[in-house]
Amino acid sequence: MKTKLQLFSIIFFSFIATKGFSQKIASDVIVNSTAPQQVKVDGKSTEWGDSLKYYNPQSKISYDLANDDQNIYLVIKSSDKQTTTKILVGGISFSVNINGKKKLGPTVTFPILDKAALRANPPQKSKPDSVQLRNQILSNIKEIKVSGMKEIVDGSISLQNEYGIRAAVGYDEKNNLIYELAVPLQQFELESSSENVLACNIKINGFTGPQVPNQNNNNPNYGNRGMYGGMYGNGMRYPSGYSNRNPLFQATDFWIKATLIKQNK
Repeated sequence: MKTKLQLFSIIFFSFIATKGFSQKIASDVIVNSTAPQQVKVDGKSTEWGDSLKYYNPQSKISYDLANDDQNIYLVIKSSDKQTTTKILVGGISFSVNINGKKKLGPTVTFPILDKAALRANPPQKSKPDSVQLRNQILSNIKEIKVSGMKEIVDGSISLQNEYGIRAAVGYDEKNNLIYELAVPLQQFELESSSENVLACNIKINGFTGPQVPNQNNNNPNYGNRGMYGGMYGNGMRYPSGYSNRNPLFQATDFWIKATLIKQNK
């Protein structure tokens, strides 16, 4: 009888230990990468290498999450033109829930395009993907939007801000869009020693614009004219329901479970 009880105890406690261990290293939880030393947030992938660690097929972006003792970093690469357009005109929203719940926490949205400045000074005779247009768009990205942060009022802040949030977007030599974001851990109410499983949401925001009710236009080029026309102030409005048919207007997002990587002292 004693032998049976001992055997039961061994099996029971082995099960408990195994269950706890499997929860600790659950397959759907990623461990952040170690951030490169002296990260320069400049819209270039120099520190991160040509291939990022993860890929999301729905949003069509490659990405990596990293951290050091001070910041959490999100770097994204887009080689899909449609996705790149959505990023430039609608931005990427990055949210972290420190309790691991799929509920939006403190959120940073970038880039924020100054459409009024583009309307006031539109590029002349540019193709939608021309270098001139691209450079003018990049030069009119001057703000970051934040919400839900304890120490910052919801709204827009400058790229040169006092809160330690840094962001940049640019292109590499292969015309891939490179997005970099660095946010101090404290802005997400985290410490470098935190062992929380974080629920991180990455959202590619859709393009928004005014609509005209009860109109129908099946011209496949209508969306491109509308997008750039609206951006530069040509006064074009979209037919009602058009945003439901054009993927440029549709946001895509996904969740990641992640833990901070501990830094070697």
